[in-house]
Amino acid sequence: MVAEHGPITGPSTTDDRVLAHFWSDLNAVRWRAAVDREQSVGLAICDTDPLKLHYDYCLARLGLCSWQRFDAGVEFAALALEQHALGIADVVLCALPDEATLARQRAGDSGRRRGNFQLHRRFGPLLRDWYGALDVRDPGRVQWDFPETLPQRRAADRYDMELFEAWMGSLPRTVVG
Repeated sequence: MVAEHGPITGPSTTDDRVLAHFWSDLNAVRWRAAVDREQSVGLAICDTDPLKLHYDYCLARLGLCSWQRFDAGVEFAALALEQHALGIADVVLCALPDEATLARQRAGDSGRRRGNFQLHRRFGPLLRDWYGALDVRDPGRVQWDFPETLPQRRAADRYDMELFEAWMGSLPRTVVG
């Protein structure tokens, strides 16, 4: 398992490009760890999508950050993809639990603070848009549940710029919040 970085303090700026560059570089470190792990043991599983663009996408859809911030993230992610410093996950397992399930999971997990629970619970429909757009462009890459056994599918190209651009260009950009 390739875990997330944990708590990170980003640059103290509101400049979208500086922030996007920082997060793209940090996500590239995690991508490299995943690729290295895969090469050493044959499989790497990341807890959340290494691109991490979905987060700013959801915030922009909710009206909580600007589309310029999201677009800056897409720009730096595209540059990293071209350099093979970031890639599109071979398989995305995306389970989007209903409100009751989320509440049960939160109540049953005293080991995590879940300080952003109220915000993150609003992401479900937006993540369906996000990964649905990828699924339309590369059917089978997204699986909408957690399977009993890990899928064996390998993507044709983790660094497919045409796929990335088509995916980003097809996302709904209406504010719902």
